Amino acid sequence: MFWAPGAYPPAKNSVDSGAATDQADAEGATPLIIACYKGHREIARLLREAGAAVDQAKEDDGCTPLHHAARSGNALVAMMILDRLQTRQRMVDPRTSVNARRETPETLARRIGSEEVSEVLDRFADLVRDA
Repeated sequence: MFWAPGAYPPAKNSVDSGAATDQADAEGATPLIIACYKGHREIARLLREAGAAVDQAKEDDGCTPLHHAARSGNALVAMMILDRLQTRQRMVDPRTSVNARRETPETLARRIGSEEVSEVLDRFADLVRDA
């Protein structure tokens, strides 16, 4: 439901009704992971604001919402996830976030040819390094 086209109103109703935002499906994907993978900005924002875990990884591949945002090629979704990670953990370096295959979000962004996401991740990492 969270990732279907036109799903924002039902997703908002579900979140407003107290739906579990971190409940994983049979494949281990949370609604936020799916929204990030599909590049659904508004649903990702809704879930993030509802307190969905931005660092919860899928058990089978170790990919976090940031990995999936990078894989989708959506720079705005990647920035939203980085912002929340930074708020919760203070020092977040996307270059050290690796999945089960030892791939970083930037590796995944480059694989699909998303220079925009790669640039966001690089600049964010530089900001963290210089802080």
